[in-house]
Amino acid sequence: MGVSPGEESRFDSVASQTIEAQPVFGQIKPSQRPGASRAEPQSREKTWRILRDHFGLNGERRDEAARTFVGRLFRVAFAALHAPAYQAEHKSALSADWAHLPIPRDPKLFDRLVAVGETVSRLLDATRDVSADIESVIGAARAHALGPLKRTDGHQLQQDDLKVTVTYWGGGKGKWKPRGFVTEEVPADEYAEGWGGRTGDLYLNEDAFFANVPERVWTYQLGGYPVLKKWLSYRQADRRIYEDFAEAASLSGRHEFSPRDRLAVGTS
Repeated sequence: MGVSPGEESRFDSVASQTIEAQPVFGQIKPSQRPGASRAEPQSREKTWRILRDHFGLNGERRDEAARTFVGRLFRVAFAALHAPAYQAEHKSALSADWAHLPIPRDPKLFDRLVAVGETVSRLLDATRDVSADIESVIGAARAHALGPLKRTDGHQLQQDDLKVTVTYWGGGKGKWKPRGFVTEEVPADEYAEGWGGRTGDLYLNEDAFFANVPERVWTYQLGGYPVLKKWLSYRQADRRIYEDFAEAASLSGRHEFSPRDRLAVGTS
């Protein structure tokens, strides 16, 4: 697992600052000493040597082993930053964009976080088919019950049923109708908190809707924007949802989540 030049440069800005790595690893965070915002190259090398020696790696900071480790560190960050427990504990710091990243000493736990972070990174990538990842997290049965498109009368959907006429744009509130979970929709205990205490149906128009959209998935925000509401607002009026489904295999230019992607991220 490698690292992109962008990831490398961003990590450099973190690694260049003092890392609290005494006998038990603390968190990567800036030193409080004056002038620490641009630490010397020696501090960067020291940071790498601490991590290298602890995890049994080889080479210098610019070698391939270090580049690969940076990629793994980013996966650890993805896993930690999307964990509800971490978000709750660090709510104040995160609200100020001041994330303190814990690095586990235990190599096995580190590897587990890398694997979880890789899954999160795929779920956040709107160009990927993440069906297998969704099923691996919540199981095939719950995945199929999450956000299926339906008609209110139970009839088969037609293309013209998929026009978005409910107002999601701007100040429009959309139409999410809350209800309780039915048996096949009930989330497992390990991610029930991430979905909220109830679910709802999310309407495109008076006839068609996404069934079983959990409350905290519907209200989830990234960068202050409600993701599902924003996605639907872009497809207002003459644009139809099926056009996006038809192009799902080649969405290299799309930067917002599909409903399935958004629902999946809500379980992370």
